[in-house]
Amino acid sequence: VQVIWVAPSDSPSSVQFLVTVAQGYKEYWVKSPGPVVSQNGVAPPPQTTFGGSIGAQTTTSSILSRSFTSEGCGSMKSCLRDPEGCDPQNDTACHFLSFRALGSSVMFELSGPAEGYVSFALSQDKWMGKDDVYLCIRDTDRVEIKAAYVSGRTHPVYSSQNILKDTAWRLSDGVIQCSFRRDIILPPENLNRFSLDQIYYLFMAHGRAEDGRTHRHDRQPLISTYQTKITGPPEDLTGSRSPLLMKYHGAFMLIAWTSTVSAGVIMARYFKPNWPERNILGQKVWFQLHRMLMALTVLLTLVGFVLPFMYRGGWSKRAGIHPYLGCVVMALAVIQPVMALFRPPPDASRRYIFNWMHFGTGTAAQVVAVVTIFLGIHQQALSLPAPWSTGVLAAIVVWFVLADLVLEVHQRGFLPIVLAIYLCGNLGFLTVLLWTISAV
Repeated sequence: VQVIWVAPSDSPSSVQFLVTVAQGYKEYWVKSPGPVVSQNGVAPPPQTTFGGSIGAQTTTSSILSRSFTSEGCGSMKSCLRDPEGCDPQNDTACHFLSFRALGSSVMFELSGPAEGYVSFALSQDKWMGKDDVYLCIRDTDRVEIKAAYVSGRTHPVYSSQNILKDTAWRLSDGVIQCSFRRDIILPPENLNRFSLDQIYYLFMAHGRAEDGRTHRHDRQPLISTYQTKITGPPEDLTGSRSPLLMKYHGAFMLIAWTSTVSAGVIMARYFKPNWPERNILGQKVWFQLHRMLMALTVLLTLVGFVLPFMYRGGWSKRAGIHPYLGCVVMALAVIQPVMALFRPPPDASRRYIFNWMHFGTGTAAQVVAVVTIFLGIHQQALSLPAPWSTGVLAAIVVWFVLADLVLEVHQRGFLPIVLAIYLCGNLGFLTVLLWTISAV
């Protein structure tokens, strides 16, 4: 490589260029010194030697002789586990983090099934970014243990300082395990390392890695429920992979489009001819109930629609077609009440046009909403357990179709009984899904 530098008129008498060279992602040299260049007639200053630092600094790690165990969690060491209460010694699907204070340092243990890496982060909030990260990265038949810093939703920047001590690792049955010790307080030059005597949220993530470069995590990170002091008393911590805002989003949309809207449809379709003279507050009973249920559907949809934007801070680029269909549902849900405000009188000659438009828009909204929910329950930010969560959602749809068919051929006296049976079944299925959302 040939480089030409055109010196400015006020250039110094002597210049030395420092060069950074990258041979690969894991091997590079920083501030390698070039020769000192001096102007004519100026004696060159004495040479200063710079130590070129190699980015992939490593320490010699030992091999763990046995798997980690959850024994002592909450009494001798703090633990964060997924599933809750699992033991990495007996469960290869267990994601496990433990830490305990040892004098002026803290010993960490990290374990989990992964193709490329397992990691945890110390964070001052529940958002990814400006976090102190520690990774155990599989490289063929060994594991590299690294400290890093994440400034945002980007690849971690590895630390060039060897701040980890007593590093050890183990590979077995697709599970990556590593342990290390880190001083509680680090020298000032470690700008992006957090002091371990403070309180933080804990993140746990895993995913693929290639040539030492980590890819985006496979699942939503597990985030501790509350902040904990790393050097504090031992705790058995809990966490969730689904942010609270996304849980509310899923719950509101499920209630709106699997319960309130279906009850409102049944009320208008089958109780209108059977309750023709019953009034409440000056309006037909069926109409008041239908309007109340549909207004509740629109309200739940509106609140649920806003929540993902609040969580993401904008549009999600990784959610596939789900958010686009959600926008369609939101638009159709708003069109329905607006259309109803301008409906003609019941005896108007063109009332049938409104009736068909109202029916068509409502049916389209219901169908698109159900499809959107099927896609949404497996989005990374919610990720309900498959396949049984899909089966429960399908059961809700089938239950509504069966109730609709029965009501089409019902005898007049059985209408309230069929409605009661339908609502009980619907609430049962819905409760199962809402409980599942709360548990993820």
